[in-house]
Amino acid sequence: MARKILFVAHMDSHIANFHLPYLKWFKKQGYLVHVASNSQEKTRPINYCDQKYEVQFARSPFSPRNIKAFRQLKKIVSNNEYALIHCHTPIGGVITRIVARKTKIPVFYTAHGFHFHKHSSLIDWLLFYPIERWLSRYTTELITINEEDFQLAKSKFKRSCSVNYIPGVGVDQNEHYPLTTIENQKNKAKLGLAIDDFVMVCVGELTKNKNQVFLVRAMATVIKTKPKAKLLLLGYGVCTEKLRKLIKKLNLENHVLLLGFRNDVLEIMNFADLVVSSSRREGLPKCLLEALAIGKPMLGSDCRGNVDIIVDGENGYLYQIDNQKDFLQKLAQLMNNPEALKRMGEKSMAMCGRFELDIVLEQMATLYKKHLEEGKR
Repeated sequence: MARKILFVAHMDSHIANFHLPYLKWFKKQGYLVHVASNSQEKTRPINYCDQKYEVQFARSPFSPRNIKAFRQLKKIVSNNEYALIHCHTPIGGVITRIVARKTKIPVFYTAHGFHFHKHSSLIDWLLFYPIERWLSRYTTELITINEEDFQLAKSKFKRSCSVNYIPGVGVDQNEHYPLTTIENQKNKAKLGLAIDDFVMVCVGELTKNKNQVFLVRAMATVIKTKPKAKLLLLGYGVCTEKLRKLIKKLNLENHVLLLGFRNDVLEIMNFADLVVSSSRREGLPKCLLEALAIGKPMLGSDCRGNVDIIVDGENGYLYQIDNQKDFLQKLAQLMNNPEALKRMGEKSMAMCGRFELDIVLEQMATLYKKHLEEGKR
């Protein structure tokens, strides 16, 4: 009988957007793949999944709803003999490791960006660090996806669990490639944009952490000297209405477009002149990895995760988090220098190699095989 693998995450969308190649890998190895997550958000189908379990995770680890999620997940784990469990997202990682702590199942946890880091508040350290330190003893393999988290985990958790650095979930260059000029012009026109508009694209959930409010406020200054500048915000989230009201208040309706959830993200990124990020905290942002793959220059905040992808002055610029003056100066340098944009875009594509899906997947597969082979003995 085929052995079973369980993937756990807070929401379906996390599995569907980031981990399908890993589910596919397990299927190719002959395993049955189960997924446990919350289905409240609309998302694309979770392919390569033999059994989907609904677990009503709440986003906050302190929500009483998670008591029910704990019971649901405990029942799932008790009713199946899993060869390995891989959990993702903060709440998925917390509840899974508590559930599995008395089993002998190898438990992998990928930290997609610790909530405690050098830019975080004392409260974040007091709340989240003790939880992670306690849970590290119930973690077989801790996967970090950026250099800052890796160094932090090595110094704090290496006595409790095996600490690894694997750069993200990988980007498939067979699916991420530059489009032709004609294709880009057509896609640009579909959104009502002019050929000579300077287009900036920001992809991500609209939240306080992603900090798109910063970009919208900056646009009020940018258009005074660059009236052809456009900012496209792709994504949806708790700050959507706040952003909509701010755009209207600043009379930016013709310059900032809220495009919501899109299935044509790569087509839009392809015609962008610049990919921007305003985040206060990242793990290893997939949107910037995709920008690398299609050869785009970037302008991003100097937060953890962004600094692993953007090399300042090489494939883009970094600016100080929440520093409007620094952002506007760096943006002006790029908007006034088409040759620099072209050079940085070429550099991005050249830097994509170590984030290639095949390379990252092989690193992850090596860890999987180690514990799966031990489990056969």
